[in-house]
Amino acid sequence: MVEVITLVQGDDLGLDLNVLGGEEIEFIKEVIFSCAEQGIIKRCTKVDDNLYYLEISSEETKEFVPKICSFDVTLRFYDGEIATVLFQNKLQVLRKSNKIE
Repeated sequence: MVEVITLVQGDDLGLDLNVLGGEEIEFIKEVIFSCAEQGIIKRCTKVDDNLYYLEISSEETKEFVPKICSFDVTLRFYDGEIATVLFQNKLQVLRKSNKIE
């Protein structure tokens, strides 16, 4: 389980999300990462039956405000039901202070 994600403004973020479960795994339509405080909602890419990949580009993270905020990971099923599997976990965004040319 992810408890805190730490990233630096302007860096790429890539994260594997393992969705554990039983038979309901085949009924998952999409896995969604959301952080209202940073204004982002991202659909994760399915890698395997219960493995999804979250990717947020450096172009997106450079606009993030340095702070600690919360994020959720929500499952949307084909029948329209939703389930939040990670609720108010922490996202720590650090200010970019050094630059590499």
